[in-house]
Amino acid sequence: SYPSYAVVNEAVSLSGGKTRGFVNALLRNIERQKESLLQALDAVTDPSIKYNIPSFLVKHLEPVSDNLIQDLAYLHQEPVFHLRFDPRQIPSQKANQLLKTNGIQSTRMESLDSFQIKQAGAVFQGVMSQYPCYFQNSASQFISIVARYFSREQVLDCCAAPGTKSITLGLLNPGLKIYANDIHPGRTALIKKSVHRFGLQNIYTMVSDIRYLCLKNKFDFVIVDAPCTSSGTLRKNPDIKLKINPQKVQQNVAIQRQILTTVARELSPDGTYMLYSVCSFITDESEEQMAHFTGTLPAEKKWEMIDLTPLLQKYNFRYNKGRFGVYLLPHKILNNDLFYLSLIRLHRAK
Repeated sequence: SYPSYAVVNEAVSLSGGKTRGFVNALLRNIERQKESLLQALDAVTDPSIKYNIPSFLVKHLEPVSDNLIQDLAYLHQEPVFHLRFDPRQIPSQKANQLLKTNGIQSTRMESLDSFQIKQAGAVFQGVMSQYPCYFQNSASQFISIVARYFSREQVLDCCAAPGTKSITLGLLNPGLKIYANDIHPGRTALIKKSVHRFGLQNIYTMVSDIRYLCLKNKFDFVIVDAPCTSSGTLRKNPDIKLKINPQKVQQNVAIQRQILTTVARELSPDGTYMLYSVCSFITDESEEQMAHFTGTLPAEKKWEMIDLTPLLQKYNFRYNKGRFGVYLLPHKILNNDLFYLSLIRLHRAK
């Protein structure tokens, strides 16, 4: 959507020293031949070339997707953004007018009580500096919605940064006690700042490595939105295509297993719900991870899978159901990132 000359100028300015002339010549030559290059690309059958994505990721998406080419094309598009306001201070109708006044085109997503926009920069420069609002992808919003439906009193958000899941949940259910934990002090400080900005008295921030955490609080719902490759966010993070490899996947898998083990050991009294989620479609981080987790629970722990189908259908998500959870697949209206969610309930064996 940006003018070609602007893209060329920006790329050249980012180039170092002697390479600038080469980059400038190359990009301007591409621009002159753009139409013929696009026609040639249309004839390419290899999806990894056609959609500029490593074949490694194509192979992981293929068994998850029910329409591989459609989903690859979706991940190759520019992103849209989802903006949420504090409904206590800025009701939807007022928020809608506020965006119009600031010249920001938006689409109201009534079921999620949020707005879909393309001009994120305009929000940062104007609206966000004056009014309590924040960005949260529709898939991430669904995590908070699930927690709202199944939590009762105390919720732990294990890897909470940047804090939007906890904030959305706190707004949806002010009666909950929510503990927003993160390993990074700086990022936790940002969560605390956001919590204060929204005036949420039911969210408590903590800094700790959840893999070694031992709390006495008895949580009835635990959110494990674990560190992952973020392969499902390629629309807004296209650079990570080149950073994901088998070694990186296995590093994440090891951390995820440690977190899940701690949750099962320390934070799961009888009847605790645990929502495991990753913004990834890589099976090692999703279905295979949950298969390993449930298969290695100690003998005194039992588990049951909770069917999320009714909620998914209520909010019109497109999904693919696995043995242990669901993959949120691309939806042209919801414009969600690709997520994996598994909700289980832990019990003590009788």
